[in-house]
Amino acid sequence: GTWQFMAARLLVIPTHGELPVIPDRADDLESFFYVIVWIALRCTDNSFVQGALTKMLHAAFDDDYLDPQGAAKGGDRKIVEVQASNPFQVSRLFNVSLRVLIETLATTFAVRYEKTPKATEIAQYKELFEKQGSGVKSP
Repeated sequence: GTWQFMAARLLVIPTHGELPVIPDRADDLESFFYVIVWIALRCTDNSFVQGALTKMLHAAFDDDYLDPQGAAKGGDRKIVEVQASNPFQVSRLFNVSLRVLIETLATTFAVRYEKTPKATEIAQYKELFEKQGSGVKSP
């Protein structure tokens, strides 16, 4: 796919050992989301100061670096943006429907990048849940 619109997961971890990461449907949907974001920000009315939008888009979509093995990686800023309360600064969009769409989709994709809880954290959760005595079985 086009680097700028690839799912962040594919840019952050381009290989798994010696094998490339295989894109899945969620990656395809996330890629489509980035196309929507880019078009919405570039082609609709907004309150960005001249140059600020270009700088933000470059940081979010064009950022890349070489890892110690020489592989091109990126996507870190995309992860930060989908986890942000104002992803890609969409509050600057004048079109409220587009703003809500992007915020909702960003929340959906943010879940993909949450850290998996450690075993000790799961144990703490279960302990607190059981202490609560809600009568509901612990997961």
